[in-house]
This record gives sequence, C-alpha cells and structure tokens, in this order.
Amino acid sequence: MAKTIKMTLNQINQLTPKASLEHFETDKKGLSRQQRTARLQTYGENTIQKRQQRSLLRASWQSVQDPF
Repeated sequence: MAKTIKMTLNQINQLTPKASLEHFETDKKGLSRQQRTARLQTYGENTIQKRQQRSLLRASWQSVQDPF
C-alpha cells in the first residue's frame, strides 16, 4: 500500500461502490490472506482504545461548567 490518501468519513461515504473498493485497494471478495497479514502488520488490530476514566471530581466540575 504505497499510496496514502486521507479522507474524511463524509468524503468516503460519497464514493461510489467501485471507487470505494479502489480507494481501499480491495475487491468484492475482500482481502487476500497476504493483504490481511500485511495490513495487520501495518495498522495493527482493529480494536477500540480505552479512554482514561475521569475522576469523580473532574466529572462533577465538567457538569457544572456544561450541564449538557
């Protein structure tokens, strides 16, 4: 994957199906085993990062500043 083009989610959402497949360098069948391995090494696992928990004091202060 030599090319790297950063697009916003809104821009990606506006792509045609064919353009979307080309952008992500895949096809209707999905990634090959070799592509999956390469992307896993490049980008890592698709996991959600945990945020640090806010302390009770900080959460209380933030709700005073912005109740919504």
